Amino acid sequence: MATGLSTPEGMAVQQDGSLLVAEAATGFITRIDPSNGAKATVASGFNMDIRGFSLLPFVNYTADVATLKKGNIVVSNPADGSVTTLIPS
Repeated sequence: MATGLSTPEGMAVQQDGSLLVAEAATGFITRIDPSNGAKATVASGFNMDIRGFSLLPFVNYTADVATLKKGNIVVSNPADGSVTTLIPS
């Protein structure tokens, strides 16, 4: 569907059929148009990449993204344990 994503982890389908991807290495939330693979950055500035944290136990920490009925986007951030809700304008 799309190439050039940086450590894609969590994914969610929006009501319009587009795909949201949490890119852990860049901290971007990227929207992908399924009809042509076009990418657009929805949000950035998330510190989702936990590689290099040597004191963490060996478990799978995943950056994730979800969509809610009203179009809000929820992002989990494993680097600091936060959950952020993005409200589209």
